[in-house]
This record gives sequence, structure tokens and C-alpha cells, in this order.
Amino acid sequence: MRLFLETSGLLKVLLREDLSDLAREAFSQAQAHAASAFALPEAVGVLHAMQRDGRLTRPLYRKALRELYELWEYLEVLTPTLEGHMRAARLCERHPLKGADAVHLEGALFLRGLYPDTALLTFDRTLYRAAKKEGLTVVRVPPLEGRG
Repeated sequence: MRLFLETSGLLKVLLREDLSDLAREAFSQAQAHAASAFALPEAVGVLHAMQRDGRLTRPLYRKALRELYELWEYLEVLTPTLEGHMRAARLCERHPLKGADAVHLEGALFLRGLYPDTALLTFDRTLYRAAKKEGLTVVRVPPLEGRG
């Protein structure tokens, strides 16, 4: 399996929080790993916000940043083209996605076109459901399966 990590999935691999074990298990089982280029600044922004509001101490923030940059060197990074952004915009027309989530979904769908065994790792309910509706394999996250 080739695992496409959306930002929430990437952060669950790095941090110790609810469902991190699920994320790490999916990561360890994958033969290859990929992410959209947008995931890096998005993840750094989330980590910085967590440090600012006290959810991460300064040392844990620095450790998470270091691990993120180390992991980033290991990932296959997809940079969307103009056409990719257009496809992401169309995904926003079909699903209640935010623009960034549509960019992640487009990247995963693009990768699936190259590698049919691609699976998306996300902990965002709306993105999770949109990916399933698009026929993309998603790593099963039981709390996202229910109604709500």
C-alpha cells in the first residue's frame, strides 16, 4: 500500500494523542508514503498554534518540528499543478470540502491514478467521507464511520 498522508494524518504519526496508534500502524504497514506539498506549512502552522495555546511545551514543539522535517525528507511530495487546483475546485463543488482539504484529496486521487493501491490517511470527517464517495481507499478510522 502507498499511504497518502493528509495533514491530520501526518500529525497523528508525529504526536501522542487520540488515534495516534492507528496512524502509526497504517504508516508502518505502508510500503511508500506521500503527501501534498501543502501539508508541510499546514502542519507547521498547527504545531505552532499548539505551542502558542499551551497544548505543546516549547521542547515538545521543537521535537515535533524536527521530526516533521525529518519525516518530510522521506515522503514523496506532490506539488499540485494549475490543473490539479482546478480538479480540487471541482471537488469543492461536489463535496462540502474546504479548499485545503480538496487539494489533499486531489493529490491522493492523482496518486491513485499512478498507484492503484493508494490509501488516504486522514482524521478529518468531511475529507474522510468525500474520499470514500470518490472511491478512494481510506485507512479505516472507526470514529469517523458513524453519523454526525
